[in-house]
Amino acid sequence: MFQENLKNAWAMFPTGVTVVTSTEDDGISHHGMTANSVMSLSVDPPLVLISVAESRESHSIIKSTGKFGISVLKVEQSEVAEFYAEDAATKSSSGIHWKMTKLNGVSTISNSLVRMACDVTNSYNEADHTLFIGMVIALELEKGEPLLWFNRKFGKTQRF
Repeated sequence: MFQENLKNAWAMFPTGVTVVTSTEDDGISHHGMTANSVMSLSVDPPLVLISVAESRESHSIIKSTGKFGISVLKVEQSEVAEFYAEDAATKSSSGIHWKMTKLNGVSTISNSLVRMACDVTNSYNEADHTLFIGMVIALELEKGEPLLWFNRKFGKTQRF
């Protein structure tokens, strides 16, 4: 009961939608996961923090390569978010209708609102997740409206 209530409580926290990406050592194969467990840790130095479940494919790749990407999605990219939210065993790359962009050797989602490439500076294991701290080494911005996640649904901002 408590776990379900906790999930319901966090569902009421509106957040932006990101895809955390990792690129295998071959420099070609990439993996990703939809995440809202992303935060700015520091502006000077430019540090971000991500939380990755040990069960995700991205976890071992980030751990071995020491790199990850963050793509902040636009409102029209909900299909991308849904794809990367799926379990790796059930998703098919034939459903991909978007392009990837390399940013400092890390794959990121093209046409995203924000694309960052990060080098891991530290990591901390907690329960079944690892908190990775990354130094932002490359950054690209685009104009657009952010994709939001609230109450288990995608949405967009209303003018304030």
